[in-house]
Order: sequence, then C-alpha cells, then structure tokens
Amino acid sequence: MITVVTYLWRGKRYPYRAGHVQQLARSVGRWLTVPHRVVCITDEIVPGVETIRNPVTAYPIRCYRRLWLFSSDAAVLGERLLHLDLDVVVCGPLDDLVQRPSDFAIYRTASIARRGYSLNPSVFVLQTGTQTDIWARFKKESYDLGLTAQKDGFWGSDQAVVSYLRKDRPIDTFGDADGVISFRRVRHEQLKALPAGTRIVSFHGKRTPFDKDVQAEYPWIRAAWQEVA
Repeated sequence: MITVVTYLWRGKRYPYRAGHVQQLARSVGRWLTVPHRVVCITDEIVPGVETIRNPVTAYPIRCYRRLWLFSSDAAVLGERLLHLDLDVVVCGPLDDLVQRPSDFAIYRTASIARRGYSLNPSVFVLQTGTQTDIWARFKKESYDLGLTAQKDGFWGSDQAVVSYLRKDRPIDTFGDADGVISFRRVRHEQLKALPAGTRIVSFHGKRTPFDKDVQAEYPWIRAAWQEVA
C-alpha cells in the first residue's frame, strides 16, 4: 500500500484550499493503479480526503514542517510514501515512480543557486524509517541548518536542507527522463503540447497551474489540472 501525502496550509504566499487537495486526489486516482491512499496533512477539513493534523507546529517558515516525513514517527502514515506538492500537475502513470527499487528517490532539478541543482521535495518517494538523520539533524540545528545549506550554495528551506545533507551521497533521483519535468522548462522552451512520457509537471517557484495566464498559454496544463472550486 502506497500512501500519497500532501500538505495544505494557509498564508499570503499559499493560495491553496480544500479543492486543490481534492483535485490532486482525483488525479492520483486516475494515474496510480497500485493500491494506495491519499492523506493530507492539514489543520483544515477536506471533504472526501483523509486528513491528519500537522504534527509539527514550531516552524513559521512553513516548508520546514515537511521534513517531519523523514522522522521515524512518519511510519504512522505507512511503509512507503509518495509526497506531492499541491501545485504539481499529474498527467501520466505514476506506478513506475512509486515502485522504484530504492528507499528514497527525489526530484532533481536545475537551480539558479550556486550549486546549480536542487533535490526538490515537490516529488519524492520514501520508505519510512529510512533517511531519519535528516529530521534528527534539523531538530537539533533548526534554522541554522537551513542557513548553512544556503551558504553552501543551495536554495530554499526544506529543499536546501535535503540537498545539503545528501550532496555527498549517491541518491536515486527523478528527472526529465523519468517524466518529471519543471514548469520552468515548459516556459523556457514554450512547450505547446504535453511532452511524450510526462508524468508530473512541478511548479517549484511563484507560478501555479491554476494561474489564469498559465492556463491560457498552455491549454494542456489547464486540461490536466481541472481545478475544483
């Protein structure tokens, strides 16, 4: 059984609501055929989707809370997780991603930061109970670890921490060849149709798949997204 996990929280930079969780759950149901459940970690009610309350409330920079998934306590969610950000667009089969024969696989994308890449938590697969040093290290050092990661040339909050702590280890990653692509690539290459083999479009950054101009310029994204109000 695969547990597909996403987070929902509120704020000026986070325009998401229950309908986005419902849409993601429907997309997962369409494209993931192996036995699975969808769980949203949130303090809100999401009709039709299983929720659990956020177990980590101490971090005002909210993406840091996702590092809890690397804790041993996250085993309450199940043995194997697929984490998806709410602003990804699922548009192809997911079975091959979740059945990768590795304890941890994460989306690797180009970055404007000095290192030139990031391990981006918008998409990752995790065998719970592995990679627990990530959460243990963050609990011990908190924001100082994020600052250290940024000084070392990585960008962001949780993605900087994961990238920094795994920079010298062999890591299984997802990328274009696996059908996980960046909206930045879509925009830079002006892709007017869904690239063959695409499974997920990651919107890491300020744009979202439900921005009106994004949907107008890329009808294939609008068709795949189909936001629920």
